[in-house]
Amino acid sequence: MLLRNMAGFGLFLLNSSSECQLPTIMKLMYITGSHSSGKSRLLNAIGEYPGVVTFPRLPRNELFDEREYELLADHNVQEVKVFEKLSKRLADSFLEAKSQIEFARKQPPKVIVADRFLPDSLAYMMTCFELHWLNQNEFNELQEKFEASLLSTNNIHYRGIFLNPPFTEVQKEFDLKNLNGSRFWERQCRLLETAHRMFEYVYQDYLPNLHKDNKWLTVNSFGLNDLRSTASEEIELFMNDAG
Repeated sequence: MLLRNMAGFGLFLLNSSSECQLPTIMKLMYITGSHSSGKSRLLNAIGEYPGVVTFPRLPRNELFDEREYELLADHNVQEVKVFEKLSKRLADSFLEAKSQIEFARKQPPKVIVADRFLPDSLAYMMTCFELHWLNQNEFNELQEKFEASLLSTNNIHYRGIFLNPPFTEVQKEFDLKNLNGSRFWERQCRLLETAHRMFEYVYQDYLPNLHKDNKWLTVNSFGLNDLRSTASEEIELFMNDAG
């Protein structure tokens, strides 16, 4: 699925850089990936790394609860306020992005590591649209809101690590968290596999082409030692980067 006029939006961002240039003294690193891709494990593993400060997560609710997943799995989409929930998630993500930036500005030369990134919202919008939980007009409106939010956080010097293990590993990790069946309907409605594909698009195609001055690394391994080693190398490079 292609996003509406994203190429033109990307050119606008790049051409407007001189007008909305922000200080780049901060060192902000994002660890992202779809649900059950290993973000929390990696964040915990590198939290004690010298020179690293983990950004404290802001509290927020899950996108849908289990009752709503059951309704969605049964195609009762009209009974779940999907558009409103995605709008709220985007607004929360934007506020969190601003907090991450301000936090990083106060911490130089330390590397601030966060495991939530604003474009995660786009991946979930695309997921819900792909699953027919949003209509075209709703998706277009959300996309416009996302574009405006992303524009106002443009030109920040950051590095990113995209965790993209095979979906079989993601599925296995999710099932370990679902041993008592507490997330049965979330599993049934195909959100997990669809989000995995949409995160791939956002972080392997869309964002690296949009923010070409920032460096993204995709990690396909799910092993904690491999993840820790890769992240440590990236942190060292970032610390030695003059920016």
